[in-house]
Amino acid sequence: MIRLIGRWNALVSDLSLVARCALLSVVLLVASCLAAPIAWLQGGSLSLATAATAAGVCWLAGLVALFLATRGRGTPAAVGWVLAGDGVAMGLPLLSAISLQRSGHWLSAAGYFGWIVVFFLITLVAKTLLVAPLAAGLAAGPGSKRLAAETQHAGKLPEAGV
Repeated sequence: MIRLIGRWNALVSDLSLVARCALLSVVLLVASCLAAPIAWLQGGSLSLATAATAAGVCWLAGLVALFLATRGRGTPAAVGWVLAGDGVAMGLPLLSAISLQRSGHWLSAAGYFGWIVVFFLITLVAKTLLVAPLAAGLAAGPGSKRLAAETQHAGKLPEAGV
């Protein structure tokens, strides 16, 4: 499992912002295509439009979060930029769902809150997989480069408590 994570980090860490946004877009497009028949069976064109709107809101929030995380890459405030992106990625869908629910909009009657939850969770997983390699070494603190070199040299992780 650790090797798989290392391979993913190596694969994704050098991707540009445009490539990360394209990957997020592909994930949400595939999810939307898989959700479309379910939405159609739930309520026809109204439910389909509701699911598409929820996917669009989560996609936009995910793009902004990726931009903010990439903006802070390599700076001392990188974690702050990632957290700001997470705030946008969580806040925009949640605020849209709450405001539509409170206003009695037709989207809320067609199940907007449920679709926001579905697409938010998909976006969260995809965005986390795309952002995590950007901040991979931040949590280790001082000496993380030495630890990474030793781990790579030994070919295994250090024992717990060492």
